[in-house]
Amino acid sequence: MRHFLFVLSSIIFLLWGGVEGQSMTQEAIDLVERGNAFIRLGNPQQAIPLYRLAIGKDQQFVPAYYNLGLALAGTGNLAEAITVFQKVVELKPHFAPVYNDLGAVFLDKGEPKEAVKYLQQAIKLDEKLANAHYNLGLALKELKDNRGAIASLLKAEQLDPSKPEIFYHLGLLNQEAGNNNDAFDLYQKAIQLNPKYSQAHYNLGALFFYKEIFPALLIVYNDRSDSILIYLTLILL
Repeated sequence: MRHFLFVLSSIIFLLWGGVEGQSMTQEAIDLVERGNAFIRLGNPQQAIPLYRLAIGKDQQFVPAYYNLGLALAGTGNLAEAITVFQKVVELKPHFAPVYNDLGAVFLDKGEPKEAVKYLQQAIKLDEKLANAHYNLGLALKELKDNRGAIASLLKAEQLDPSKPEIFYHLGLLNQEAGNNNDAFDLYQKAIQLNPKYSQAHYNLGALFFYKEIFPALLIVYNDRSDSILIYLTLILL
């Protein structure tokens, strides 16, 4: 799961922060707020034309570009989202969240190397941006840098221990490294935070089988793997 920053919390920051020398027209603000109402209703597609209209009213209005980028990314229009986010970088180059969002989009496009560049810039600008550390962990995992991925995910956990996805991906990395006991605990933490986390339940169940049940079957069947396979086939029918 990728983490684009929440639209409404970001827009509040931008409306108050703005861009130096920028005058925000009331019409543009009203259009963005109407777009945000559609986001609240879970309908980003309806928000997109309103953000575009806001940009037409004020072509320097960062909140309209930023929320348009988020809405485009959320509806799968990744190429245009990148273009819009890059406009935000041009207008507000020290705004760390937009670099995180660019990194997340490149991750979704299957370009982890490009994602790393933006995510590292996000962290350089704001080292406490948990989403950037999390996404960097995912990007490094895609690049097979498991040690770097674990370090980034642990930093994300330190900054925001409420996200079950962090523990799930740490579990995957530990399981891949053969640290099944640690992976077991991490999947359990993910489930504690989100009891409906199906992937974590599945992996935890698989680990439990190999940790507890499979060794017992080896004893019962005297290490005869063919008998174990027959047993498993029968109970799964």
